[in-house]
This record gives sequence, structure tokens and C-alpha cells, in this order.
Amino acid sequence: MRLSLLALPLALLGTAFLVPGSAAPLPKEEDWPAETGTYKAGQGVELAQSLCITCHSVEYVASQPPFPRKFWDGVVKKMKDKYGAPLPDETTALVDYLTTTYGSGK
Repeated sequence: MRLSLLALPLALLGTAFLVPGSAAPLPKEEDWPAETGTYKAGQGVELAQSLCITCHSVEYVASQPPFPRKFWDGVVKKMKDKYGAPLPDETTALVDYLTTTYGSGK
């Protein structure tokens, strides 16, 4: 009996996060810390610096294992198609850069 009396308030507390307007608002973009990292030098670095950094930090890319080209190609397509990243239709140069600089080079 005691467990069920505790379960109801805990369950109701959990639903507070589902009520529209009840959650704390996300910080505004201008409140986010400034990106201080830069992508490694290489042919195509300007693409990564201008395109990738709009959504995530340099450290996110740099922390990935040295994946092959197929992986980086899939990631770039996913960012564009699934997440709506503002990438050009032609992404070969960006994938080349990521593969050569952060990937296995294959």
C-alpha cells in the first residue's frame, strides 16, 4: 500500500514534463558559449568551418573514431536529409575533407 501511495505523486511529477509550456525554455542562441575550436587544416576546411559549425562544435567531429568514407558520406547525408542541415546538394568536397582529415582516409 505504501508503495502505491508514493508511485502516484512520482508518476504525476513525471507528466509535468509533458505539459506544453511547463518545461523551462531552452537558452537563446546568443546565450550559448562561443565556438572556440577550428577544424584541422586541409583542402575543404572552409566548408566544414562554414557549414558544420552552424549546428555542432568542432569537438564533436574531432572526437569521432577514424571512420571510412562510407561513414562520413552517410553522416553528411543524414545531417542534410534528416536534420535539415543547410548543406549544398553537392557534398563530395565536404565528405573528402572529413574522410581525409578525420577519417581513415579510405
